[in-house]
Amino acid sequence: MSVKFGQIDSKELFTIPNLITYFRILCVPAFVALMAIGGMKDSFTLFYIALGVFLLAACSDLFDGWIARKFNMQSGIGMVLDPIADKLMHIAVLACLSLCTGLTPLGKNLVENGTLSNPWFVHYAFVILILAKEIVQTFIALYVLKKGATVKANWLGKVSSFTISVGVILGFFHNYVQYADWGILAWGIALTYAAAGAYLLDVIRQVKLIERGEMKATSAESAKENDIKAVEKRKSGAEYSPRTATLWRKRSLKISIAPKTLRRPKGPNKQTDYATEGSGEIKWNKWKKRTIPLLKRAFIKSG
Repeated sequence: MSVKFGQIDSKELFTIPNLITYFRILCVPAFVALMAIGGMKDSFTLFYIALGVFLLAACSDLFDGWIARKFNMQSGIGMVLDPIADKLMHIAVLACLSLCTGLTPLGKNLVENGTLSNPWFVHYAFVILILAKEIVQTFIALYVLKKGATVKANWLGKVSSFTISVGVILGFFHNYVQYADWGILAWGIALTYAAAGAYLLDVIRQVKLIERGEMKATSAESAKENDIKAVEKRKSGAEYSPRTATLWRKRSLKISIAPKTLRRPKGPNKQTDYATEGSGEIKWNKWKKRTIPLLKRAFIKSG
């Protein structure tokens, strides 16, 4: 018997994308342990192993999203846990780059030998700003689940996440890049606050519509149905303009080879024979009109 809470269904706990998300969450304590031991033992080797764990977790994030979309395994719990796993990893990385360098022999030794002017690979102010934003956004996410609103990631959030990730990776090499990583992190944090503001405004708008009865609250079943419909719509090309949709369908059907029913017949009476097929002439003209320019563009690009 399944237990349901808002958009979460217990039957969806052990789908492959969710299992990958659990793995990403388990990477967090492993990363923290490696960073802490590396800082105490003044070992950059452990730092770079921790960086490998971080990159593995980041790659798994892309992989589970692809599986969920490809095989229609989207779920309400995945929609909740996926951003939580990302937040945990981001906070853990920033906190460790700050505390495991500024308060350990590793950072202090770099200051003593003149490599750095201060031991902090990431300033603690960045950690406080990110932590405050994530705590507020987590409470908002729980409120969204309770009210049944559906808020998906916007492009600004994706850009900010990518910018912070670049700054984090550079942070592991702070003793070489000096303060370039701090500038990138500052820009990424500014973007993530802007994305959080847009997220909050969208939540408020949807909750008002739900309370007025102008919008239906999202449940576990409706969330999954909407995801399946979105995948089918994307496959059919219905979400694109007519021209783009045509190109999408033709590419999916591999139109480089025309169907036999649309090939122009050969022989001395080809015009007469083809004209007697009625709608066949119309199909041929449509196919020729849409396909030949497409093939020409493909030929030019390949050349």
